[in-house]
Formats: sequence, structure tokens, C-alpha cells
Amino acid sequence: MTGETPKGGLQTNNAFRLHTDRCDVISLMSLRTAPTGGASRVCSAPAVYNAILERKPELAKALTEPIDRIWEGEKGYFRLPVLGLTPSGQFTTQISPSYVENAQFLAPETGAKKATQTQIDALDAIEEVGMELGAEFVMQPGMLYFLNNHQVSILC
Repeated sequence: MTGETPKGGLQTNNAFRLHTDRCDVISLMSLRTAPTGGASRVCSAPAVYNAILERKPELAKALTEPIDRIWEGEKGYFRLPVLGLTPSGQFTTQISPSYVENAQFLAPETGAKKATQTQIDALDAIEEVGMELGAEFVMQPGMLYFLNNHQVSILC
């Protein structure tokens, strides 16, 4: 949340940040190695949450509270927590810092709420802890991976 994205509500060419995609499972396959860069990082979302809970419980609590993010649909935004439990008690997450940032630019008449400083700090904590706990790798040609978007965050 404290990076350069967005600028005036527009995306920039900044590096991706830890996030989950809006689907249950993501798969990536490498056809060739990137000429430069190309590193990915994955981390366990529950492990990140547990570390934040241990270090800064007030930020962990903020992650369980609804936060607005841009979304397709009639209102242009959707309100849901960054993480929580499914009805059957399983951990689930939807980490989307850019979507939250872009919601800050929605007109007040839309009804969207601005993120609190604590919510912003909590999203930043996900990034910091995720970088610390995550595993980085460069995919080689022919490699394939599948990620459960409810449990794993990715930085590409």
C-alpha cells in the first residue's frame, strides 16, 4: 500500500506484490526461461497471518474486517475481509492490494469506504512478512505449478 501503485487510480509498471488471484486454483507453466528477471515467490497465507498475529495482533484483526476493493459489478467495488474462515471452518484469503488502493479513488457517492491506516498497515505487513517467509524460484522450461489461491500468495 505504500508503494508507487496506483498513481491517480492508474496501474503503473511497478513489480507485482504478493497477491491472490480471483479464482480457486492458478496454474502456471514455463515454456522458456525469462531473458531477465522471471523470479516468482510463493508463501503460505496462513503462515503469514500467524506471524502477523504473533507480532502485531491489531494488524491481524484488521485483516479479518471488511475492506473495499474495486470489482466488476453495479457498484464498482466489493467489501470483504482479506482473510477469514469458510462456513466449514477452512482458512481462506483474497489478498489484492492494488484493488484496495484503486478503491481509494472511487467517488464518495458510490458508498465505498476508504481504508483505515490500520488496514493499510496490515496490508503492508502481509508484504513484509510474505517476503520474509516466502520461497523464491525461477521456473525452468517445462515446469508447471498449481496454487490454491485460498491458501497461497504469489509474487511474480
